[in-house]
Amino acid sequence: MSPRRRSVLTIVFALLGIVILTIILLTQTQKGDELTTQVQKLQEQQAVFASGENVFAYKGKTFVKYDHEPVNAVIYTSASCAACADEISKISHKIKTAVPTIKEIVIRDTDIAQFKKEALANNVAYLPGILFSPEIVQTDFYTSDPSFFHQLSSGSYQFYSHVFGHKPMKYIASPKKMPGFSESEKVLATKNAQVSDSAPTPDPTIEIHAFLTTDCPSCKTAHDTLNILAKNNPGVKIVRHFSQSRQTKDHLATRAVACATFMGKGDLYTNTIFLRQAAWLSVAQLQPVLERYATTHALNAADFSTCLMAEKNDDVQKQDDLFATFGVTEVPTIFVGEQSFVGVQKIPTLQQAITEQTTSRTTQPSVSR
Repeated sequence: MSPRRRSVLTIVFALLGIVILTIILLTQTQKGDELTTQVQKLQEQQAVFASGENVFAYKGKTFVKYDHEPVNAVIYTSASCAACADEISKISHKIKTAVPTIKEIVIRDTDIAQFKKEALANNVAYLPGILFSPEIVQTDFYTSDPSFFHQLSSGSYQFYSHVFGHKPMKYIASPKKMPGFSESEKVLATKNAQVSDSAPTPDPTIEIHAFLTTDCPSCKTAHDTLNILAKNNPGVKIVRHFSQSRQTKDHLATRAVACATFMGKGDLYTNTIFLRQAAWLSVAQLQPVLERYATTHALNAADFSTCLMAEKNDDVQKQDDLFATFGVTEVPTIFVGEQSFVGVQKIPTLQQAITEQTTSRTTQPSVSR
C-alpha cells in the first residue's frame, strides 16, 4: 500500500473515531439531561408530599396524610343469603369511610367449605362477619371505642357490624353443646363420664342458650322466664352464658358465678345473684356481699375468696369469646336451637319456638343403615 493511501485511511479512521466519540458524548449528555430532569421531578414530588400540609393537591388530585399503616379487612358472607349482598355493599362503604387507610376488603363466601371452616376458626359464626388486620389498632376508628372489637389469637380483630346498624343476617353455627355457667352442665358432664362407651349418651330434646350479664335488669326477667320454661319442659336444657366485659360496671358478680359453678353450686348461686340483683347493684364494695352469698350456699369461704380474687379466670374469658363468636352485643339474647331472640321474650313466644324445634326433630325422616 502506498504511503499516500495509508495516510488517507488514517485520516478516515480518525474522523470516524471522532464521529463515534461525538455521538457517545451527545448520547451521554442527553441521558444526563434526562436523569437530571427526572431527579428534579422527584425532588418536586418529594417537596409536595413532604410539606407540612395535612391536605394537599397534586396533579389535580387531593391527598390526605396519615401516620397509620394500611389496613386490610375480610368480610365473611354467604352467596345463598339473599339479604347479605346488600348488607355487604353498605358495610364496605362504611368501612372505607370510617377507615381512610383501608387498603383492601376481601369478601369470602362461607358456602364454600374452606371459607366456612376459616370463619369458624376466626371466631365468626354469624354473617356478615368482619375481621380487620392488626394495624386497625393504630386508627382513630379503633381508639374511639375498642369495645367494638375483639382480638383473636391470630392478632386480627373481629369487629361488631352491629355498630354500623347491621344485625346478624345468618348463622353458620349454633351455640349447641357450647358450655356455659351452669351447674347442670357440670352434673351432665359427670353423668356422661360414668356412662359406658357402648351405651348411647342421652341428649336433651332442645338446648336453649341464654346470653346474659349479671347486672342487666332485663336479664333477670329472662332468667326467671327460662326457669319457668325449664319446669314446664323437662326435655329442654337451659345453658346460661355470662359476659364480664359487657357489664354496665366493672364488678365481680360474673366471676362469682363462675367460681360458684366450679365449686358445684352454680345454679343456686345464679338464682341468688338475680333474686338480690337490686340490692347488690347499689353496693360499692361488692366482694364481702358475694362472699356472704357463697357461705349461704355452704361453699368453702376461703376457696371461694381465692377464686374470686384470682388474677385470671379462663372460664370467664371463654364466655366473652362466645359472645363475640355469635355476635351478641345486646342482652338478653336467647337461642332456641338455631333461632335467636333479642330482648325480653314472653313465655308463649319461647314455648312456641320450643314446640317448633321439637316438631321439626320428630318429623325428620330416619336414615337407614
